[in-house]
Amino acid sequence: MPPEGHRIEYLDWLRALAAGLVLIGHCANPLARGGAIGVSVFFVLSGYLITSILLREGMFTVPNIARFIVRRILRIYPLYVVQIALALVVIGLFQSDKLAIALDAVPGLLTFVGGPSDWLGYSFGVLWTLAVEFWFYVTFPFFLWAANAVGRPVLFIVGGILISLIAKAVPFGGEVLAYYDQFLLGALCAIAVQRQHFPWFASVPGVFVASIVAIVVIAQIPYPGSRNAIWYCESLATAAVTALAILSGAVQAQGIRLPVVAYLGRISYSVYLMHAVLLDALVFALPVARKFPYFLASIPLFVIAAVAFSALTYRYVERPFEAASHRGIRYRLA
Repeated sequence: MPPEGHRIEYLDWLRALAAGLVLIGHCANPLARGGAIGVSVFFVLSGYLITSILLREGMFTVPNIARFIVRRILRIYPLYVVQIALALVVIGLFQSDKLAIALDAVPGLLTFVGGPSDWLGYSFGVLWTLAVEFWFYVTFPFFLWAANAVGRPVLFIVGGILISLIAKAVPFGGEVLAYYDQFLLGALCAIAVQRQHFPWFASVPGVFVASIVAIVVIAQIPYPGSRNAIWYCESLATAAVTALAILSGAVQAQGIRLPVVAYLGRISYSVYLMHAVLLDALVFALPVARKFPYFLASIPLFVIAAVAFSALTYRYVERPFEAASHRGIRYRLA
């Protein structure tokens, strides 16, 4: 496993792809419909990263797991709170009649147990994924701890994937369990990389690039309008291809440098949250141009603005809190 804090560049490429799919999928829906597809890429990457951290020697102690959970919460929470505050400002300025609904939703959002009862724009619309991430952070360390304790991590993870698939079909367990399989696919990748047991197809030339192309192609499929069986098949296919990209990238992408793409991957969390605030501000502030983001000529300008704004929040919100949490909360490893 790489040392803590070490960035693996091809994973940042995948983060950049995920953020790009979400951003373009929201501001140019007729051209690229892959906003929700990008979320599946993020979930698999999260499962890979979290498992890679937890598999370090000496991590499975109660104090270390507690430190891990606190650090992951501190990683997402500061920018999350800033995004909610900015969303409330936008709604207060341009949709004051819905401000009461937004304020009622804040306690549930801040505790990851609920959301608004009405559509309030993309700013609140994207936050369901943070609740799913949060509950994965809280529950998965104990799941993996138990799996390691009995010496069957792969068996446990495959069983968890099957339970998640059943939860989609029945359904039960809510959004967290319905998407748990995607995190667990990332976890399987982390175990494979740790053990250096790669499937033969991971080393086939061109598989990494083909995986990227496949994700983009899936993103062009129109969203069915609800999370039905068709949607879950698309989402799960994206997660599987993302897992393939992780494994093939571990074999094939070492030593390659794409610094601009890697930087976009580093700021992808900011892009994910901040683009939604900007999009809502644009749509609400310009009601006569409500379809402005969907005109081809406006898309590059919106993308540039979203990336620039995200670079600022990454530098002045994300990085300082992340650095502080790393300094103040250190794992005690064997």
